[in-house]
Amino acid sequence: GKGQVSARERRAGARERRTGSGGWRVSFDDGSAAEYRALVVATGLAWHPNLPDVEGEFDGQIMHSFDYREPSQLEGRRVLIVGAGNSGVDIACDAARSADFACISIRRGYRFVPKYIFGTPADVFAHKGPPLPAWLEKKVFTFLLDRLAVGDLTRFGLPRPDHAVLSSHPIMNSQILHHLGHGDLEVRPDVARFEGADICFTDGRREAFDLVIFATGYRRLFPFLPDEVGGGDVGSGDSGPGDSSPLDLYLNIFHRARSDLAFIGLFENDGPAYTLMGQQAELVARVFDLGFDGAEFARRRATDRPDLRGGRRYLATQRHDYYVNTKAYTRALELEAARLE
Repeated sequence: GKGQVSARERRAGARERRTGSGGWRVSFDDGSAAEYRALVVATGLAWHPNLPDVEGEFDGQIMHSFDYREPSQLEGRRVLIVGAGNSGVDIACDAARSADFACISIRRGYRFVPKYIFGTPADVFAHKGPPLPAWLEKKVFTFLLDRLAVGDLTRFGLPRPDHAVLSSHPIMNSQILHHLGHGDLEVRPDVARFEGADICFTDGRREAFDLVIFATGYRRLFPFLPDEVGGGDVGSGDSGPGDSSPLDLYLNIFHRARSDLAFIGLFENDGPAYTLMGQQAELVARVFDLGFDGAEFARRRATDRPDLRGGRRYLATQRHDYYVNTKAYTRALELEAARLE
């Protein structure tokens, strides 16, 4: 999980390499090594914080949302949160209640989804109804958000959303609108540069802050893997650098060129994730138990490209490189499980 590291992982730091006869020899940072028949990478997406480069020097404290733990870190301080993903807006709400002064820096227009719609958790509401064509689903949710649940975001000082409903990862938070409406939180544009205790914004405004929290996503790093199978930086979060291509995996799990290499948790989706991770783990165990490759599975692993997005078109950002639609992905995993029976 985010911020949690096992004792085994702490002593590993490790570099995996493929052995000459297949399988993997894993070297740990305590000097030990072991050989394994297969390797499963389960580091997920949120373990290497992305900190953007900002011109100048800042006299206050800079941290990433990865290191944020509790509102006491904000008390008595002038706080700027940079980034309006789910972590950013959650921390901004804490800052609105606990900091002396709180702002959120937003460089583009986002859509905010209430955690409850008609008394039902929003993700449950979105998935419990009958399946709709993508075009109709988009129209229904646009009406719900723009006309009933949220309304015009510009009245809160937020930029107008620059993308259609359901074309980006949902930001499940409407408390931020409450705090903006009551003046507990203010909106600022993108950061231009640091100048001592001051932060200069792209609209020319200049203000002093004590603490900057970058909620700017994570880099997709696998430094322990050989370069030929995806080691190093393979892309970053929505707000950061990195221009490498994402890994080409069958079902976002199985490496197409290496039958003994699989990934679990390398996806983002529009609903609960742990059930999907469980399904991924069961598939990996089944494939490895069968000896990595039956002929039909080997063909699918190498060439099949099922639609894991259910016909939706997501924003062309690195944040969405591994993005899946929950319903479509569930069906694809269930189909593969049935094929392996």
